[in-house]
Amino acid sequence: MAGGLAVLGLGAMVALPSTAPTSVADVKNPANSLAQPARGAPAWTDRTSRSADRAPLPSRATKQVAGALRAHGLPVDSDASGLGVLTKHIPAPEPTVQGTAMQPGTIQPPAVPLDGSAGSRIIAEAGKYLSVPYVYGGASPAGFDCSGYTMWVYAHAGVGSLPHNSESQRQMFRAIPRDQARPGDLIFYMSGESSYHVAIYAGGDLQYAAPATGQDVKIETIWSSQIVFGTIWH
Repeated sequence: MAGGLAVLGLGAMVALPSTAPTSVADVKNPANSLAQPARGAPAWTDRTSRSADRAPLPSRATKQVAGALRAHGLPVDSDASGLGVLTKHIPAPEPTVQGTAMQPGTIQPPAVPLDGSAGSRIIAEAGKYLSVPYVYGGASPAGFDCSGYTMWVYAHAGVGSLPHNSESQRQMFRAIPRDQARPGDLIFYMSGESSYHVAIYAGGDLQYAAPATGQDVKIETIWSSQIVFGTIWH
């Protein structure tokens, strides 16, 4: 920049007065500096350096640069003139723990012992796909319909290979009373003698399901009394 030096920092470019030095000092190896600073001028260094070899900024230059930084909305330390550090340290955000995200309002399922049983493996697998969209005919994490979801979960939990149809799945399962059902069993929604919808029992009055077009895989309340519980693993 004509008549001065451009200093880049925190996304802002500040023009220094023409009296500022035209070189940047190598803090660790001063002999490697690109050029010697002008007579009487301090050695300019990386703003995060704390080298004892660095001379403080002259007060006039400090005020001019600090003013320019403030004009750009950047904070300035009160000890900038003594340390040559023009901007405050902004700490990085704390790391977050990655895991299954529970959306606001999501029902929390009952706890299931992680004992390696078929039921615990089914529930663990079912919970991986919350918020996957419902897709008619879908049978993968790109999108599930109701029987595609149960088919995928049972296969990847190592429990069984199911057909992609709720009534065909019902015919494979042994019907059991509700009070004998365990988390991981299937719930078949009935119309007459046939099943038109299937979900995974989560315990209590809850189920994992791929409900319908426009909705996502979720934990929800069992919503009908016309249901049959079935199992193939206990």
